[in-house]
Amino acid sequence: MSDSPNPRLTRDKENGMVAGVCAGIAARYGYDVGLVRLVWVLLTVLTSGVGVLIYVAAWVLVPAAGAVTPPSMGDRRREFSEEVAVAAERAAEAARIAAAHARQAADEIAAVARGVNQSVAPPPVQTPAGAPAPAVEPEAAVPETEAEAQQQQQQQQ
Repeated sequence: MSDSPNPRLTRDKENGMVAGVCAGIAARYGYDVGLVRLVWVLLTVLTSGVGVLIYVAAWVLVPAAGAVTPPSMGDRRREFSEEVAVAAERAAEAARIAAAHARQAADEIAAVARGVNQSVAPPPVQTPAGAPAPAVEPEAAVPETEAEAQQQQQQQQ
């Protein structure tokens, strides 16, 4: 057994017979491929077929040599947190823009309201100091039914 030139366990499809699991194990740990296959067959026979299940599991779990491996969980987490940070910055900028537009709209509404109030309101009555303020007539009630509206018209005539 020698130091492995291959740091990861991979399936060697070029030197393999079925899926390359035994050839990958032999390449990874520096054994002869024939010896690994013999041990695998003995394991399968002595354990009543459990070796076949282990082989199939290794076939599924061990990546093929030269296959592109997915990024590690740390890389995924780092990428995700960077995406979240960018999205948070965009959301904050959108909130600042929305707040500026809301302030501008509120100022415009207040200006319009001030203009409407000034044009509708009667001019203030100036009274000499100590004189009583003029009486303000109450506004007429708005009729709720047609009968009330007709009564109001008859009273005004």
